[in-house]
Amino acid sequence: MSSINSKKRLLIIDDEPDVTSVLSMALKDTFIIDAHNDPLKTVSNYKRGLYDIVLVDYHMPRMSGLDLLKIIQQIDPEVRTMLMTAFDVAFINRDRKGQSGDADSLISQDCVIRKPFSKADLLAKLDATFKRQHSVLTRR
Repeated sequence: MSSINSKKRLLIIDDEPDVTSVLSMALKDTFIIDAHNDPLKTVSNYKRGLYDIVLVDYHMPRMSGLDLLKIIQQIDPEVRTMLMTAFDVAFINRDRKGQSGDADSLISQDCVIRKPFSKADLLAKLDATFKRQHSVLTRR
């Protein structure tokens, strides 16, 4: 995990304060962390270039994690993004096709961590996320 050792900046967004609190405590020795519980506030306060990685929950009220990531990636195309969810990627892709008809833009499996997960699994996935060159949403 050599790329994580330089204390990257991580933004965690989940509507459940307990989740952001636990993740922040678990990752505080590895990352400089900011955590938000309101996706709309995140959008209004997001600054380009501030974060290396953004970790977002898929299912949130007021705005889905995918919609939030689309906006963040428009503001900051260089930021790495990762989605956490209790759903599998196939379900999310089917759900997205049903809502938008956009069969060309699919979720990349390597950008998703499935709940529940261990700290070790999350750290490994975050390290891989930092090293990769594409975002959660890929064009096919």
